[in-house]
Amino acid sequence: DSNVPFYKELANQGVKATDVPVIAFSVGEEELRGIDTKPLVGNLAAWNYFESLDNPTNKQFVSQWKAY
Repeated sequence: DSNVPFYKELANQGVKATDVPVIAFSVGEEELRGIDTKPLVGNLAAWNYFESLDNPTNKQFVSQWKAY
């Protein structure tokens, strides 16, 4: 997949979401663990679910899913 190299090159070139926002339809949580995600703040990801989201709604969902 080309997501990681693409995001790395955006960061290398200094392209920020405020300049050119990117929406990804195929980037996953596992891929993002291998790169510095700070430069990605403000870009969008659709289609995938990120279990690691640290907020009360997601924690409740994960807890209910595991109980199911």
